[in-house]
Amino acid sequence: MNRAPLAYVSVVPSPGRSCSYALAAFGVAAASLGPILPGVRHDLGVGDIGTGLAISAAGAGWGSGVLASSRVSCARGRRTSFLWGTILLTIGLTLLALAPVGAVVIASAFLFSFGGGLLTGSVNSALAEADDGSLATANGFFGIGAIAGPLMAGALVGFGPGWRAAPAVAAVLCACTIPLATALPPGKLPQNTLSHGFRGLLRRRLYILLVAVIALDVASEAGFIGWIATYVDEARHWPDWLAAASPMAFWTGVTLVRFLVARRRLDAWVLVPMTATAATCVLLMLLVPGAPGAMLLIFLVGCAVGPVFPIVVETSARAFPNDIDTGTAFMLGTTGTLEMIVPLLLGTAAAIADTTAAGLVVVAITFCLASTAAAFATATVARPAYT
Repeated sequence: MNRAPLAYVSVVPSPGRSCSYALAAFGVAAASLGPILPGVRHDLGVGDIGTGLAISAAGAGWGSGVLASSRVSCARGRRTSFLWGTILLTIGLTLLALAPVGAVVIASAFLFSFGGGLLTGSVNSALAEADDGSLATANGFFGIGAIAGPLMAGALVGFGPGWRAAPAVAAVLCACTIPLATALPPGKLPQNTLSHGFRGLLRRRLYILLVAVIALDVASEAGFIGWIATYVDEARHWPDWLAAASPMAFWTGVTLVRFLVARRRLDAWVLVPMTATAATCVLLMLLVPGAPGAMLLIFLVGCAVGPVFPIVVETSARAFPNDIDTGTAFMLGTTGTLEMIVPLLLGTAAAIADTTAAGLVVVAITFCLASTAAAFATATVARPAYT
């Protein structure tokens, strides 16, 4: 009897699922940094300046990592950017868990965030090029990680072995995503003679407006997330546990909406009501009494801005299909830069006005600027000559 030869099947992981899992792991890592800082301050004697430097180092690392992802993807391929990103994430988080002094905390925050930037740049470029709704899904998984990260860190710090366990667990999660790099195609990207190039993109009105929308929106989100707990604690006198949980309501709204719109192709015009709604909800926070109403508004802010990030990246990819990696990298890099500036404005406004409510006014103004830029971008999309 003749036996049929054995067939060996090579299983290639799905790019969408692999990128989603990797962003979820990065979300856990990124969102765990804030909750462990009190423990870092206590154990390592890190003061206010050191804490601020750690947060700034994380923002600078992510922004520079995203910018570097474009060069790595063009020279070595998106798979290499994904691979290096997950490896640096793992190494940086491991160093953070073992940090003996505050300087190592700052350096490791920069390192793991740089790896997250390499990962984010390659993932968003690959999924934006696919244009199949997977970009919104993957960023929804990042939201899940951002919700789980503080919960995990809080449990480990409050009831477990301490703050060092949080980056250690995040390092294990990120290490598990290293093999998923094979989901992206190997080799450097093919040479594209139709590319505008970096300087060419900066001469395109639509691209500049899209960069303004995403940078202002994400910076507003970062400021809101970072400030809302301080506001409800000092101005509304919420219990510590409720104030600490307030950013969770935001991320729940972001994650829910991203999954709901994942398979729907939303046009650029929806950016205007989304950012305007976010600004309105932030201002209503100053008027609505009681914790339930405030929590609902925090949730609605998350719902309003949840799709903004994937919509802007996808719109840019459709308008400039020959510059996806360069365009995405610069767009996200600019976002990281502004993300460091807005929190400083919040603190300055609150100090001058002698009330934490002033910070929310700054956030609302920034959301309004994003809505204005979105209105101009919507008008430009309808005029191809200006793209």
